[in-house]
Parts: sequence; C-alpha cells; structure tokens
Amino acid sequence: MNWFFLLCNVTLINIILSGDNALAISIAAGRLPRKLRKKAILFGSIVAILLLILFITVGSYVIKLPVLKSIAGILLMWIAAKLAVDRMKPAQNEKPENEAQSEGLLKAIGTIVIADLGMELDNAMAMLGAANGRMSVLLVGLLITIPFLVVGSHFIANLMDKFSWITYIASTYIAWIAGNMFADDPVFQNIPWSPLLQWMAPVLCVLIFITIMSVSLIRSRHRHQTTRQS
Repeated sequence: MNWFFLLCNVTLINIILSGDNALAISIAAGRLPRKLRKKAILFGSIVAILLLILFITVGSYVIKLPVLKSIAGILLMWIAAKLAVDRMKPAQNEKPENEAQSEGLLKAIGTIVIADLGMELDNAMAMLGAANGRMSVLLVGLLITIPFLVVGSHFIANLMDKFSWITYIASTYIAWIAGNMFADDPVFQNIPWSPLLQWMAPVLCVLIFITIMSVSLIRSRHRHQTTRQS
C-alpha cells in the first residue's frame, strides 16, 4: 500500500483518537492559571506521545495480556470521577499562592499521566492496524499529530473556562471509554455473553459515574449549608 496513503490514514486516526487525550488533559489542567496550564498541557501531550510510542513498540504482545485493559478501564473510571469531583470544589486559598500553584500543577500532571496510561493502549492498537506495521509511517504520523494534541487541549481548556458544564459531559465520556476498555479485555472474549458486554459495560460505567457525581454533589451542598449555618 502507498506510503503516503498509509501516512494520511495514521494521521487522521491519531488526530481523532487524540481528542480523548485532549479532553482529559484539558480538564486536568483547566483550573490552573494560564502560565501553569500551558506547562501541564505541554507535559501531558509529551507523555501521551511517549506512551503511544512505547505501546506501539510492544503493542502486539501487550494487547494479548488478560486483565490489562480492565486495569486501564479502572484507571479511567477513577480519573473521570476525580476530574469531575475536583471541578465541583471551590479553589483553595489557604496556602500561599506559589505553593498552591505548584501543588496544583503537580496534581494536574499526575492526573494527566494516569489518564494517558489508560487511553494510549487502545490508540496504539488502532494506529498499528492503520500503518500496516510500517514504523516509519507511525513515527511521521506521531510528529504531525503533536501540534493538534497541544492546540486541541488549549482550545478545550479555554472553552471549559467559559462553560464549566462541558467538564461533566467530558468526564462522562471518559467513563464511557472506560466501559469500552472493560468490554474489549481479552479475558472476556470467550465468555457466552461477550456481545452483551459490549454495550452493557459502557452503560454501567456511566451509571456508576453518575452515582458518584450525585453523591458528591449532595455532600458538597450539605457541607455548604452546614458552613453557612455555623
């Protein structure tokens, strides 16, 4: 197959799949000041690309490991809940500004790294298939995609500044991705109800996420009312 055709294929697929990473990166970095946000987004994008290269390199072996995708799904569920719950909390002003900002940057970077770990496994498998195993196509496709990931993350983060409700929709979508990862785990492929799991797992993950969100919102309102009364 033509090298340039394969390159277009890989680049298009990676740009589409990078949207998931851009969502997670932008939510995690969204509450940081603009200077620190740029650092967090750049770092998160670099980590995403490095993990993608790593998973591509060992992809054909990693994808066959049982329970690995389920672990990635658990990571993504935790990330979805954490990002949404953190967004509900008011900004903390007790600490000195520099200390609070540094702590916020480290937390955002940690969250981004875990999210990237969960998402890049599936992305690597899709790209391996699109590139027909040609490493030169994969590497050039990755280099072309980096600016899209960085710019996309900045754009989404700025959008979330204006419309905070987008954060909760994006987090729900990450929970849906987590469910898909559970369903695609090789450990479930040979069970009789595997086809049923393909739609049940994402729906169940979204319901669990909504439950966590609802409980957190009720607790937050109760805490706020208690504080006002005292």
